[in-house]
Amino acid sequence: MSTTRFFVPFLLLSLGGCFVFNDVEQPGEQEPPTLTKTVPDRPPADTSSPDDDVKAYFAGYDVEMIQRGDRWREVGLNLDGVNTQAPDYVRPCEPYVNGANPATDGEGGLDNQYGRGVSPYLAVPLPTAICEMTGSHYHGIGTYVAGLENWNGTPNDAQVTVWITPAVGAVPTPDGVEPDPERISWGGERGFDIQVDGEPALPPCYDGNDYFYLNTDDTVMLPPVGDEPRRPRVYDANAYVADNVVVARIPASHPMVLMSLYRSLPARLTDGYIVAKLSDDHERIEEAVLAGRFLAEAILDVTGEIGVCDTSLVQAFRGTLLGAADLMSDPSRDFQGETCDAISVGIPFKAVRANVASVHGPAWTPDDHCELVEEWTANGEGVRRIFGCLSSASKYSFFDQWDPEKNPGLMDHCQNGTLIPEPPAAD
Repeated sequence: MSTTRFFVPFLLLSLGGCFVFNDVEQPGEQEPPTLTKTVPDRPPADTSSPDDDVKAYFAGYDVEMIQRGDRWREVGLNLDGVNTQAPDYVRPCEPYVNGANPATDGEGGLDNQYGRGVSPYLAVPLPTAICEMTGSHYHGIGTYVAGLENWNGTPNDAQVTVWITPAVGAVPTPDGVEPDPERISWGGERGFDIQVDGEPALPPCYDGNDYFYLNTDDTVMLPPVGDEPRRPRVYDANAYVADNVVVARIPASHPMVLMSLYRSLPARLTDGYIVAKLSDDHERIEEAVLAGRFLAEAILDVTGEIGVCDTSLVQAFRGTLLGAADLMSDPSRDFQGETCDAISVGIPFKAVRANVASVHGPAWTPDDHCELVEEWTANGEGVRRIFGCLSSASKYSFFDQWDPEKNPGLMDHCQNGTLIPEPPAAD
């Protein structure tokens, strides 16, 4: 059984919920629908103390921005509290196409129309995007870094602080000791490629000893306050841990910015959550999900950043987006008979223990891929192919980096192996 197949039913069935729903009668229906719970209950208050001071940091990998086949059915949260299936077809809002059935939910009522109805279409104009993103993140470029702070270090804590933000770069270390900041510089073609002693940094090892340098761009960091370190915009001081499941809210006022080399995706979510299952030894996040409601029209605003550059294709894509809308962007407007205006999102990723450098990196403004393509074309370069990502069939393999036949000596600096388990052998 995969981690995801365990993780989602675990959240939906085994644990209680923290959502509070109003009994709003659905227009034209008899009784209000029975609403289910989707995240674990907050533990008792006495599991937390103002003196809790454990900190744990994690570097993300394998962000599944495009979900193939039936993968979408396994990830996300039941954001509307109902299962929109036959025979009742309970719906929180009316589909964009008049008379259409409500959007199909995943397992146990999971809402993830992004994975079901949007990401397959993104795969057409973005055939190498996932391969490029995977390669970028394994090299520490744009990697999600998550902080778990003010924690008691146990499986249950009623109040912790959680933040998540992209890194600019990372450096490996043999012993987990932070490199002297005087040795770190930023240069290369982009101006913010990390260098150690004036040379490009070696790839991170994902063995718990790497140091990640946070991006200080205003899109992902709040302005400085006095002498305090800058704080990521995605920050929840009222998060909690329940049976090793971390639950944090995403502020609606700030987008989650997914970054990789030459691409980005600012996702402004409402009703947003990060839910992450810690391993028993707290060395890994076995599975995490970024879930929420993405205003359908807003996705069109970020097509350039992610790399959908054909304007005619964007207009055709608009109908697909509106047709995939299955929720109201404002949860309080669910079950009011309005036309759906938001798309439910479930994006899974994993993470392993890492370190956050005491000094931050430079400000890396999220790239607009289409502007970069224009620049490359004007220079006679054509579209750049990175990390061996040449077609839709390309997959970046972190484990190929360790293969001495494919990359002799590339990972010899990694003395402690890796916290990322080897993928299972193909049948």
